[in-house]
Amino acid sequence: MIDQIVYASTSSTGDFTPDLPDILRCARRNNPELGITGLLVVGGGTCLQLLEGEPEQLDALLSDLNTDPRHGHIVVMERRHAPSPALPGWAMGYSDAGPAESDLIAMAHDAMAGLPSDPGIIDRIVALARAVPDRAIA
Repeated sequence: MIDQIVYASTSSTGDFTPDLPDILRCARRNNPELGITGLLVVGGGTCLQLLEGEPEQLDALLSDLNTDPRHGHIVVMERRHAPSPALPGWAMGYSDAGPAESDLIAMAHDAMAGLPSDPGIIDRIVALARAVPDRAIA
């Protein structure tokens, strides 16, 4: 049994774009060793990230993210148990938030404003991951 988490975050600088290459490079290097898989969805200064793995590993990673100076505010939108990863083999996938993902970014803004989160956000991000090819950023 693993946990799945979706969190929303704002960029401390207002835009995650300049930090994306480093964020993805570090995640893709470190996550396999930690048994973590995931998908990062970025829309300017907001990101949503699905993380999957052992609860202890995810808690440690969330703790690290909360002290990462690139993040201004982090809110866990949904957390649940799952029998296995929905994205096996994905050290860290990536998707720009285009028009089809604008509702996900709007949900992130709502969550950061203290509004209730959609309890199906994990399923929506998994569906996005399966529909959109991963964009590699060098």
